[in-house]
Amino acid sequence: MGKEECFKDVEVVTGFPKHDLIERGESLVQTKTEYHTAIAVQKPRDLDRIIEALDKEAQYGGEDFYYSWPVKDKKTGKITIIEGCSIGAAMAIAREWTNCAVPIEVKETVDSFIFRASFVDIEKGFTVSRIYRHKKTEAIGKYRAERWEDMEFQKAQSKAMRNVVLAAVPRWLSSRVLRNAKEAVASGIGREGLDVAKDKAVSFLRGYGVEKEAIENVLGKKFADWTIEDMVKLRGMCRQILNQESHPQHLFPSIETGKETEEPTHKENNKRKPKKKEKEQSQNNEEMSDEELLQNLKKAWDDKPKEQTTQEWWQNNFYAKHIYTLTPTKKKSLLSYIKRHGGDIDEENINP
Repeated sequence: MGKEECFKDVEVVTGFPKHDLIERGESLVQTKTEYHTAIAVQKPRDLDRIIEALDKEAQYGGEDFYYSWPVKDKKTGKITIIEGCSIGAAMAIAREWTNCAVPIEVKETVDSFIFRASFVDIEKGFTVSRIYRHKKTEAIGKYRAERWEDMEFQKAQSKAMRNVVLAAVPRWLSSRVLRNAKEAVASGIGREGLDVAKDKAVSFLRGYGVEKEAIENVLGKKFADWTIEDMVKLRGMCRQILNQESHPQHLFPSIETGKETEEPTHKENNKRKPKKKEKEQSQNNEEMSDEELLQNLKKAWDDKPKEQTTQEWWQNNFYAKHIYTLTPTKKKSLLSYIKRHGGDIDEENINP
C-alpha cells in the first residue's frame, strides 16, 4: 500500500511505510489517529523559518488572526476587553509548526456539546488534550433553530481546536503572532486615516442594530476620543460578527438595561416607535431564506429614490443591513446586480 500524500516534512500513508524511506537512512515515527496513520520524517524544526512564515501570515491575516471580547466586572461594572489568537491564527501556527495533528472527538448531551481535542506533536512524541464544553443556547435573530445549532456546533469545535493548539505550542510564539496581527491592523488604520476607520466601524455596526452609544459604552470613551488602539480592538469584534463567530448582542450589551441589545431594527429616529409595516417586515425576516433575502434586496434597490446615494441606501434600507448574513455567492450576485443597475457599492464598502 503506497503513499497517499506527501508534504515537505510529513508523509501520510496507510499500512506500512515504503522501504525506500528506511533505505535512505530516514528515521520514522508512527502516530495513529482515528483518521490516518502519520509517518513523520525526522527533520528538526527550523524555528527561524517558522517565525518568518508566521510573521508574514500575521501581516496578511490582520483582524482574522485575533478576537476581541468585552468582559464586564459584576462588582465594579467596568468593561475590560480581552484579546487572543483566533482559530485562523491557531491553524496557521499548527500548519507552520509542521509534523503535527489535531484530532477531535465530540459527545452531545441534552444541553451541551463536549469536545475532546488533542494536539499530537509527531516529531517530539508529545501529546496534549483539552476538554471544551459548550452549552447550547436559543437561536438569536433571523436564524432557524436548526441553523443556529449548526453554527454553535462549528463555533464550539473551532474553540476546542484553538484552545488545544495554543496550549501545546510555545506561549511566546502565539503571543508574537497576536502582536504582529494587531500591529498590521494598526498600520492599515494609520494609512487609511483614523476618522475614516471610525466612521466605517460605526456604519458597519449600525447595520446590525448597534448604535454608537453602545460602542462607546464598551470602549469606555466617547467617539471623539477613540484611538487607533481602540479601533484595533473594535476591528477584532467586527470581524467576529462578519465571520459569524459571535453575535452583536453578545459583544455590545444594552446601555439602559445592562442586558444584551435588542434584535437589530432599522431606526430613522431612535425615539419613534416602529411602524406596523416595519414590525411585519421584522417578523417575516426571522424565517427568511437567503434567496428570499436576495430578492428583497434587489427589489429594495429597484425602489431606491434616485437622489439617494448607494452608500445612503445601504445604511438606511431595512433589508440592506442583512447583507452580511448572505452566503458569499448570494452576496456576489447582489453586488453584481447593483453595479449593473447604476450602483457603485463593492465588497470594500460593506466591510468594517
